[in-house]
Amino acid sequence: MELVNNSYYQLIIKGHVFFTIDHLKQFVDIQKQLGEQKLPVLVITNIGSDTDIEFLHDLAKKETQPYTLATAFVLKSLPQKILASMYLKIIKPQIPTRFFKSEKEALTWLYQEFKVKP
Repeated sequence: MELVNNSYYQLIIKGHVFFTIDHLKQFVDIQKQLGEQKLPVLVITNIGSDTDIEFLHDLAKKETQPYTLATAFVLKSLPQKILASMYLKIIKPQIPTRFFKSEKEALTWLYQEFKVKP
């Protein structure tokens, strides 16, 4: 995770990662180290990235992401897109969240809605 232009956090997933609550806690710790700013987050997934319903329920809560203003995910696989649809329709995140096919589309949304500097 890195802070880009003091405007948003960017997380690029490399390799096959199965996300857990511990990963979410690590992300919050990194955001704290980067200055505790409440900013949008751009997450660029990898084809092998995955998670479970427990993680999604925690991800949806504002209190588990104190430094996240909104989240834009760039998805790479059909299973990720299916989970994303369920996340939005059934779990209903408390933080503005959108899913995109490309980084450019995600950054456009973050710029239009939250004025991030690409």
